[in-house]
Amino acid sequence: MADIFGNGAKAAPDDVLFQSDVTVLGVGNVILRDEGFGVRVAEYLDAHYDFPENVQIVDGGTLGIELTQFVTGTKKLLVIDSINGHAEPGTRFAIRDDDVLARSKSQATKSPPSPSSAPSPTISKPASSCRKK
Repeated sequence: MADIFGNGAKAAPDDVLFQSDVTVLGVGNVILRDEGFGVRVAEYLDAHYDFPENVQIVDGGTLGIELTQFVTGTKKLLVIDSINGHAEPGTRFAIRDDDVLARSKSQATKSPPSPSSAPSPTISKPASSCRKK
């Protein structure tokens, strides 16, 4: 067993990590109206679709660093959240790979992300590996 947390505690990684090939992580604070968008999407997906065992839907709420136990080891991570992108309400932004770190650094200058040019996903046509409940 490894000292995963660096505090001398011994635990096997499988005892504390929820590893999955694909993680859909909805984050936000449901008390603050549209700020809870990601959480509501996670709830909707969990209530209306069955996903294969290698996909986990996580209501991350406002957990912050505690979310590492759900995303460590995941191969594909989709984070759903609402942001102030200085654009029309409902504008979809896709921040990928190294742009995530670049975006967090640019927050200090308040530079908005570029709206995504990718087509908006639809929940009405689920992926072939999941099925509507």
